[in-house]
Amino acid sequence: MKIIETWNYGDAEEGIYFKLKLKENEYLDVKRFEDGYAYVLYDAVYRIDENKEEDLFRNCTQEEYDLALKLVDEYYDNNLKRRTRKMKVKELIKQLKEFNPEARVFADSYEGKGVDEILCSFSFVDNGDVILEHADQFDMKCEIGQMLDDYLEEDAYREMCDRGYTPDVVSKYYDEYTGECMKKYCDEHGIEY
Repeated sequence: MKIIETWNYGDAEEGIYFKLKLKENEYLDVKRFEDGYAYVLYDAVYRIDENKEEDLFRNCTQEEYDLALKLVDEYYDNNLKRRTRKMKVKELIKQLKEFNPEARVFADSYEGKGVDEILCSFSFVDNGDVILEHADQFDMKCEIGQMLDDYLEEDAYREMCDRGYTPDVVSKYYDEYTGECMKKYCDEHGIEY
């Protein structure tokens, strides 16, 4: 018996599916949740016919059931758990040191729009944890406006560029006029964005 495929529909918290092959044209599927709960779907072994249709073949034996859950737990612990563990700041810093400090940061958008550049703000909670907020989770207009109020023009533009707020970002989240002014100022004064 071996795992031949994994998938999930949407959020991994709703469970991850595993397809296991028992022997030639005998399969079973397991659904596993983050909390460790798992089960064999329909408690059944199925076959796939020439039209690629699944056909329930027989009940799963207790031995097959137990082995399937054991294999899924091992696979999850060795391959998937690392993706879902809670990360500490020191680990994030250590991992990021391996990359070019000038590289931009991207992530899959939680809105399903594809890959978006991360624009973020940090906040802290009472227990000292750090919250990294995506641009869509906080008021970018307010954030940019605060920097423009708090700094002299050149310092504000440098600070915004350091945070990844390019003239295009300022145009999108603040206003086009300020974005154009920032672009012109940065170009004239050699500020990279």
